[in-house]
Formats: sequence, C-alpha cells, structure tokens
Amino acid sequence: MQKGDSSDANWLLPHFHVEFDKGLATGLAKLVFQSWGLGHRLWRWCWAGHMLRAVLPNLQYRGYGGAGNAEEFTQGFVRFADLSYPMDMAVSDWVISLEVGEHIPHEAEKEVVANLHARG
Repeated sequence: MQKGDSSDANWLLPHFHVEFDKGLATGLAKLVFQSWGLGHRLWRWCWAGHMLRAVLPNLQYRGYGGAGNAEEFTQGFVRFADLSYPMDMAVSDWVISLEVGEHIPHEAEKEVVANLHARG
C-alpha cells in the first residue's frame, strides 16, 4: 500500500489480506464525533489505526494488534498486545475492536472483554 489518502506510510499488504475499508474508518470517526464532539479522544484501535491516522491525523488514540509483527508491520504505531492476558490499559472514551473476537478461544473471552472495557 502506498502512502497517501488511505495510509500514513508505505507498507506491504500480506498475501490474502484485505485492505481496511477507508469508508468504514471514516464512518466510525463520524459516529464518534457525533457522540462526543471534536477534540482529543483516546481510542484503543487495532490494525485500522494506521489508516485512521491518515484520515484524522490530530486525533489521539492507541492501536493494538495481536500479530507478533504488529509493531514492525506498522512501524511502531500499532503496539503488540495479547488481550487474553490481564492488561493495565488507560481509560478511553471509545473502544473499537474489529477483526479480533473470532480469534479468541472461548476460555479467554472474559479477559478480552475486561481489557476492552472503556472503564470510563
């Protein structure tokens, strides 16, 4: 993928990996702004984070991914996290989790939900 309207950096798209939908990122951003208004909001965001940064460069948010190469793949923007273990995450106004739940074993679901809870 080339740096531009859909991404803030050049990066390789893995074979059989579908690019995150820019329309979805824009729609989610509009939903958040309609609810909370413009300003700095803390989001926990997974792989889509580097796409959203291209659309809304001044928004404050965090991105986490469960892939072992998440940090390398996104040049440090998305941090590696295994949500199936307890984590001390900052309070967030919004938490959006996409393309995560289907990879979580049943016995770890409770911990994942606890980690995703906004606590705010």
